[in-house]
Amino acid sequence: MNSKLTFDKVMMNVICLIAAALLPSRGVFPYHIDLLLITMAVLVMLRKKTFSISNSMLEIIISFGVFCISIIISAIYNNATSVIYFYPIFFFILVIFFNSNKFNILLFVRYWTFINALTCMLGMLTILELLNYNELFYAKVGNVRLAGLMGNPNYFGYMIFINILLISYYNQFFKNWLYMILHIILLCGVLLSFSRTSIAAILIFYLLFFLPRIGMLKGGAGVILFIFIGVSLFKSELFIDMLNYRLENLISGDGSGRYDIWRLGFDYATDSVARFFIGVGGNGFYLIGDKIGVTNTVHNSFLRLFFELGLMGVISFFVFIALIVKSAIKGDSYYFFCSITAIMINWIGNDFFLVKETWLFLAIMFVVKNKCNLPGINLSQK
Repeated sequence: MNSKLTFDKVMMNVICLIAAALLPSRGVFPYHIDLLLITMAVLVMLRKKTFSISNSMLEIIISFGVFCISIIISAIYNNATSVIYFYPIFFFILVIFFNSNKFNILLFVRYWTFINALTCMLGMLTILELLNYNELFYAKVGNVRLAGLMGNPNYFGYMIFINILLISYYNQFFKNWLYMILHIILLCGVLLSFSRTSIAAILIFYLLFFLPRIGMLKGGAGVILFIFIGVSLFKSELFIDMLNYRLENLISGDGSGRYDIWRLGFDYATDSVARFFIGVGGNGFYLIGDKIGVTNTVHNSFLRLFFELGLMGVISFFVFIALIVKSAIKGDSYYFFCSITAIMINWIGNDFFLVKETWLFLAIMFVVKNKCNLPGINLSQK
């Protein structure tokens, strides 16, 4: 019996490590983590004959099913069955995997944090010209941004942002000094991605969540540290130019083309009753690009959800989110309020409701508060 438990523990460590390594490297290995977790989910379902389901879990599962039905209806109506979203199913797979063992979440978060911190550290050392890992950066028209192995600096910044939210919840499972070091390194990763909404979102999270707990004095010291890190990392002329460009384009430019995309997409989506209610099909916005003169993605989660799934998809999606939040806030309510607020701010500037880190965070919220009951924040002990 003990040998079986030991074997299972080793296997869970290996699986969580591999999954944690594949998630931030899917720019190189696009669907490997999907195949891994699908396999694990099937094995878990075969081994476990029953699953305990609370009433709140059942409500969320039903609302998730309604959202999936809205995706299918939109796809069938628009003859776009080949582009049905897969990422919502990622939520279901993660729920099964994390639900099988309450410590899978902790293992995954720890491994994921260490791997992401290593990537961010290599990026920082490259900027400071102490190492040479330029393949971790995304370069365009002379501008350089940290992208890790994602290939997209905005998605990379969002991934690190979600990682910061999770280690802020699971801080007690890291030694104090290690937690602070990892947190600072990950923060540098968000800054170096130059993802404007991710930077804004993490600052909002800090102001809402940490400032009331640590006080103005420590908060002021944190701001000074934040400025010092920024000056140290962005001291090169190349990165100063990049920072100036991103800020100027946001304030007085076209938002990197976002504003025109939002306007044209909204006009097209509201020009037809059918499109208004069921959209143009899941992941199908790029199919109508030629019709409306758009060559880029929406870069706004709320609008892309409306453009592709219509009012039906928007309502079903946010009912699903609301039920998860309602269940989660029974415990650490203020943390989840701050996290969801920051996530929604981040969604303004990109299509992040589609990415796997969103569904990872939602799955952890769902499982932790309904099944695992792992202790989360306990800053009074720090």
